[in-house]
Amino acid sequence: MVPGIERIDVIYFDDVNDEILARTLSAEMENPYGSVVEIGKEPIKSEIEKFRKKHKKFIWIDRKNHPWNPSKHENLNKSMHDEFESIILAIPVETSQGDNWRDVVFFYFNKNLSNLKFNASEEVSVDLKDFVGSAYQCSVNAIVQSAREDRDVWEDFAPLFDSNAQAIENLRMELKLMRKMYQERLVASCEFYLAKLSLQYGRKYSFSNGAKQQIKKYEGEYFKLENAIRAGVRIANNFQVHSETETLEIRESHLNFNTSRRIADIHDIHVQTEMEKPFNYLNQLEEIAATLRKNNQPVTGKNVAIHMNPPVQAPSITMYLNSHQEKILKLFGFYTDKWTILRTEFKPTFNILENAKNRPHQRRG
Repeated sequence: MVPGIERIDVIYFDDVNDEILARTLSAEMENPYGSVVEIGKEPIKSEIEKFRKKHKKFIWIDRKNHPWNPSKHENLNKSMHDEFESIILAIPVETSQGDNWRDVVFFYFNKNLSNLKFNASEEVSVDLKDFVGSAYQCSVNAIVQSAREDRDVWEDFAPLFDSNAQAIENLRMELKLMRKMYQERLVASCEFYLAKLSLQYGRKYSFSNGAKQQIKKYEGEYFKLENAIRAGVRIANNFQVHSETETLEIRESHLNFNTSRRIADIHDIHVQTEMEKPFNYLNQLEEIAATLRKNNQPVTGKNVAIHMNPPVQAPSITMYLNSHQEKILKLFGFYTDKWTILRTEFKPTFNILENAKNRPHQRRG
């Protein structure tokens, strides 16, 4: 808001909706665009139509002659003293509606008109108000002209922006479709490889929905994918007890894409069913530890033991882990991306891993 201005009103032609609208803005309003003024009712509507036909550069009016005022009357006998009462500056602006009509901006000055004076002792005169009116008229026209030029530039570029946006959206949809097709082909390729393993092992295997989703997310070398599937088959053979004719499901938890080990190494780890219990035991501990951390509880042996199914004493967890230490270390070495909480926050497993790191040094000493 300009200093010394209490309020600004605007009457303008909206060429989009083909109607006359009005807004008002005052210093205390939070919305920088002000609020809408109702001008569609008589006698205000007729008064505004008359006012919009005035073609002067600017007009000083008082509140009684404002088109908002339904009791407006013409003051034909203006005296010099009345100049002091005319504190609203109206500036007509050319509009796209036609040569006979104008948009109008109204500036409401403070009643004492102090901001019009060059010094405190100066009196408000017709010449001073003409000077101020001309200055405001030039400023308003410059702002309107700049806005119209910006609008013309935008209208030139808008179709290009729309075209680019549509092209980007089309490209995004094509990439999404291509990714979906790639994922489906990747799953089909894995299912073909799984069928070969079914012939090799003489049993039927299938991927669970979770395993298929995990395969779709895979980004890496294909040989690691085949290694993970072959390892998953052996895990399923060891962990799931089925009849000879029943289909074995390869689950998400059976697939580990982060290992760089070859088939021979994987075979050594998973060929024995004795790895099943330690594997499941670590999974249970990790799940409990994750729940404790989510609930902002310390991941201690006591807290974990309470949540075991069935509950146990804390020392029994340490005893089990220590008695199966070699198997635990093999599983941690193979599944490098699993059991992250047990590796860093759960003391029994953390100690096993730390002791394994120090074991070579101890032997050399």
